[in-house]
Amino acid sequence: MEELAKADIFFFITTIAVVLISLVFIIALVYIVSILRAIKRFTDRAESKAEDIYGDIDDFRAGVRRKAETASRVTSALSAAHVAKKIVNLFRGDSKKKRRARYREHEEDTDIDEENYQNNSDDRV
Repeated sequence: MEELAKADIFFFITTIAVVLISLVFIIALVYIVSILRAIKRFTDRAESKAEDIYGDIDDFRAGVRRKAETASRVTSALSAAHVAKKIVNLFRGDSKKKRRARYREHEEDTDIDEENYQNNSDDRV
């Protein structure tokens, strides 16, 4: 009989221990599930923001592309104007040498005018 009482006490204590361990395990699982849900919400939010950023980057790239096309058109227009000027100069017979010669003549005329002005101002004093 004593052995039966000892066995009953053993099974009673074992049952209480299993129940307590199960409760601790269930509580731990509840916390783990809660943490995993928080991580899921965080990753969903991060994914949503990443998609927004991708959209913004696409908009930025489209804007840069539009600006580049505008700059290309302006550059082409300026280049066309430069070519047109060259063509006009070609028909006028206006070469670089002639333009440089006119520029030098203009500089010489300016130098002569300055010398005359200084000579006249020296005479007055």
